[in-house]
Amino acid sequence: MLRLASDADVNGHILDGLRQRVPVIDLARAQHALPPRTPDPEVLAWAAAENRVLITNDRKTMVGFARQRVASGLPLPGLIVTTNKQPFGSAIDDILLVAERLSEDEIHGQIVFLPFRQPPELILSRSALPPHGWPQPSRNGWRPRRPPITIEA
Repeated sequence: MLRLASDADVNGHILDGLRQRVPVIDLARAQHALPPRTPDPEVLAWAAAENRVLITNDRKTMVGFARQRVASGLPLPGLIVTTNKQPFGSAIDDILLVAERLSEDEIHGQIVFLPFRQPPELILSRSALPPHGWPQPSRNGWRPRRPPITIEA
């Protein structure tokens, strides 16, 4: 199982759930090891020095700093990016799936965005589709799909 760390943005319910499901999980919190308001690049450097895959909820800045780190040749053991839109149980399932199924080599330098599956409330049924389907690409950009032409004899 991967060694994990979380930054200050990760909801505590997710961390508690991970520890309840896998009591022996190797999970460290950055806020316990670093001073408050530590900049994102330093949190990433700490996670790399500890060889821990970092879990974050910060899609705005942490992802960009992680990409910069990889582009500059610095180590990134991996980054798992959660979202507030995903239910806690589903987030816990997805994090454990990554931690249990991927090796250090497979996740090294990678950014994994959660959720893997859309929550049921976001999945549209066929009846929720527009009457003529979703817009289709064209040479001049996106345009609505037109209804089929029927030719009467």
